[in-house]
Amino acid sequence: MAERKAVEVLATRRGYRPGDYLCHEGDESDHVIIVMSGNVRVLSHNIDDRAVVIGCGGRDIIGEQAALDNRPRSATLRRSTRLR
Repeated sequence: MAERKAVEVLATRRGYRPGDYLCHEGDESDHVIIVMSGNVRVLSHNIDDRAVVIGCGGRDIIGEQAALDNRPRSATLRRSTRLR
């Protein structure tokens, strides 16, 4: 897994407690987030301005669209308060 080692060398490891926000919808971005453990809620608003909740867990890569396209974040990321 040479690719994994390369990412780990370049990455900044951060820890988040349940309820902490990782980023907010509309934030400027220049990085992706790799969820190593725990669960993250992805919160976005649809055309009717209703909140849509999508969950993701360990080993997921999130936030890549904003980082690669140099656009604002399309969703809010929050560490889940419940572990599944």
